[in-house]
Amino acid sequence: MKSIVNLNLPSVALWLCLALLGHTSCKPKPIVDPVIPTEAEKKTALLIGTAWVMSTVKVDDVVVDLYTGLSIVFTADKDGSNGKYSSVNGGAIWPASGTWKFKDEQAKVMVREDGLEISIDDINEKSMTISFTRTGETIFEPGGRTKAVGGKHVLTLGR
Repeated sequence: MKSIVNLNLPSVALWLCLALLGHTSCKPKPIVDPVIPTEAEKKTALLIGTAWVMSTVKVDDVVVDLYTGLSIVFTADKDGSNGKYSSVNGGAIWPASGTWKFKDEQAKVMVREDGLEISIDDINEKSMTISFTRTGETIFEPGGRTKAVGGKHVLTLGR
């Protein structure tokens, strides 16, 4: 005669395994706080990438035909540190290459290595408006065409 223990041992083992599996799968998952990017991380993500090409420029609220063909490429670490730029046709207002950093944690102003503070007035994936004040003298090209002027510059750039 077979013992009751021998007949039920596989059934008991199966039920124990199922109970253990059920118990481990019901453990609450740890709560992970979502990573919220800083203002510097948000602005850096928008700044870096393909070139920003100037579409319009105003000096002291007057649309001017200066700095034609200006384009700027920004690079940086994710948080805006180690910022670098290169530009084409920057003339007197934007050197061919240099460094930049955010003035503070708000990331509303970038500061170039030459000390010029540039306000980031508006930025999204496709367009950016920046402003700064150029205090230098008016620069003329041979033939008398104006190359650069002093005053509050507002540049609109696009991608």
